[in-house]
Amino acid sequence: MALLAGCAGKVEPQVQYVRVEMPVKVPCWTPEVAVPPWATAGLRKTDSLEMKVLALLAERS
Repeated sequence: MALLAGCAGKVEPQVQYVRVEMPVKVPCWTPEVAVPPWATAGLRKTDSLEMKVLALLAERS
């Protein structure tokens, strides 16, 4: 009799929904980046050393 009385007070378990965030792989579509115009691209072999150094310094800044 005591065993049956122990089960009488049990309540049904409640169902709980839990949202779980999961990372999903998606393709990354980005536009192609254009190559910037370099200051040294327009230099010629006949340009002065000063002109070449100024072009190199312009690229660094």
